[in-house]
Amino acid sequence: MASTAPVGPAEMVLMASIARRYYLDGASKSDIADRTGLSRFKVARLIDRAVQTGLVQIHIGWPGALDVTLSTELQDRFRLRRALVVDVNDDQPEAMRSAIGATAAALLAETVTPSDVLGLAWGRALSSMARSLTRIAPCDVVQLTGALQLADDTQASSVDLVRDVARVGGGAAYYFHAPMIVATPELGDALRTQPEVARALAKADGVTKAFVGIGAWHRGASTVFDALPPAEADRLRRTGVRAEISGVLIDAEGRTLEDPLARRIIGISARRLAAVPDVTALAYGADKVGAVRAALGSGMVHGLVTTSDLATRLLAEPA
Repeated sequence: MASTAPVGPAEMVLMASIARRYYLDGASKSDIADRTGLSRFKVARLIDRAVQTGLVQIHIGWPGALDVTLSTELQDRFRLRRALVVDVNDDQPEAMRSAIGATAAALLAETVTPSDVLGLAWGRALSSMARSLTRIAPCDVVQLTGALQLADDTQASSVDLVRDVARVGGGAAYYFHAPMIVATPELGDALRTQPEVARALAKADGVTKAFVGIGAWHRGASTVFDALPPAEADRLRRTGVRAEISGVLIDAEGRTLEDPLARRIIGISARRLAAVPDVTALAYGADKVGAVRAALGSGMVHGLVTTSDLATRLLAEPA
């Protein structure tokens, strides 16, 4: 906090000289004392005084797209293991996906070790993450959700996503060719017994780190919502669904909702996802604030990579 006590011009110049030597030149307090003939105590007091008066202002920041202030605030507010907030000037979805994808790729390279089993759900931002990835420790990579057909066929499928990430590190890939949502519960039960599906889902029991997406329960904000007939999506909204984490349905408070749809989804179950010790979610777009808030309240998400507009709205909500 700036001091209100008056500072004379001579003292101001002396403080500025000492502060410059200390903060910019990297000189120690002892060196400055020797050069100026002042005591080390006097030098320390003048350095402190320079900060108190506002002559020296310390700014903690990162010279790039990562907003370290918002990241720290978001991490502390929601008690996250990590939060990375990317400042994106372009509000177009592709620009936001590209920005958080690149940041998530850097996080993936930084945190994954050879002893990890990495689980990957499908999502457009996760697909962007895979395209940005240039290095990762050699580890097993597991597909957590089946495929969804999108109008934009430039996005990698869930199979491509797992294989591409595993290829970068040289680890084993556990994937399966199956849709994420099937027509009947009986078909879902049958598909889960198929060897490649059963192998991947069994491997999911040992996942130590997972990267997932968060979908808001409205059109254009969730691939699961968009894949369902409108009547069924509306029915689920009436039962309380407000978001989904890789196909796991949750309400506004983050509580998991049981529904027959779960038997028709080929992917990680709510129980298995809740057991993963380190789950990082990727989310962008201010219209997802309610869904992200629900996901953070679910206890299933331990880290978040997001954009500054969404982070700002999350922090603006009452605690």
